[in-house]
Amino acid sequence: MNSTVPVHTLVEGVEKVGEKIGIQISAPAAPKKKWKFAVRDIFAIIGWLIFLGFSGWYIYDVSDTYEKSKNQPTTTISYVTQDKMEFPGMTICNYNAKPPSEACDYCDITFTGAYSYSSSGVKSSTTITNQKKEIVTSGLKFNCYFLNNEIKSIKTTSTAGFGGSISLNFKMKAPTAGKYGAQISFHEIAAEADIFAETQFASPYKDNMYTLNKVTKNFLDGNSTTLWEPTLSQIKISNASSADIIISVSYGTLDVQVIDEVLSTDIPGLLGSIAGIIGLTMGLDIMKMLRGLLEVPYAVHQKSIRGIWKIFN
Repeated sequence: MNSTVPVHTLVEGVEKVGEKIGIQISAPAAPKKKWKFAVRDIFAIIGWLIFLGFSGWYIYDVSDTYEKSKNQPTTTISYVTQDKMEFPGMTICNYNAKPPSEACDYCDITFTGAYSYSSSGVKSSTTITNQKKEIVTSGLKFNCYFLNNEIKSIKTTSTAGFGGSISLNFKMKAPTAGKYGAQISFHEIAAEADIFAETQFASPYKDNMYTLNKVTKNFLDGNSTTLWEPTLSQIKISNASSADIIISVSYGTLDVQVIDEVLSTDIPGLLGSIAGIIGLTMGLDIMKMLRGLLEVPYAVHQKSIRGIWKIFN
């Protein structure tokens, strides 16, 4: 009866005989499998290199844009209408100042009262918190008044324009020569003004009317600040003395301008851009990625990425 002997049994027998007679006999090595490239594979590889290079550049570009946007945010502007607006804190000083050691009779300033106007333009006396204070800065002493600068008693208005204004009256002595007048700072309640940072001035013989625009700025770091942008118009007072200075303050509208800093590119946008270019370049979808992952163990076992290559091409 004929019987078939497995090849590996014969190979083992030959190797044992060789060991007994001192000759090393081994089975011939299995021929190596060669991966033959077709023309379409070559074009596919070139295409992959081009698109991978483009994808790398694109991902770098959108990531760099995101980093730059942190230091160069864009802004959005909105307007919030209020039923009632609070007047800002105000610091009003004599324009003239001298070193503390020098006498100066024309550097003083005196607050003489405040007036408000009804919507029909009727003038009436009103009260406003005021505190006289000397401010010494850069070697000069300024005589100033802090008005509407106490949180417990804030002056408000529910009318825009002249009908919702308040007028503040001051007296000061004119120097024999040179300039004189008042300088004004509009700031947040309970804050202290930077005298030399102000460019708002009031002249004698005139009603100096400031129309305010309230602006709130919200920054990316969570901080915010509020400022008041004034527009000055003046009208001459016929019976005023050289010592009279009138400062009137009102709102142009009862709207608060809100400026918010925003990133031109946020994290979701960045990830969306990266995912989009990867999907465009590789044609990836969930099922294809899943099949590719499942093929990895087979590729490791067979020491070939041919199966993975076929899935993505």
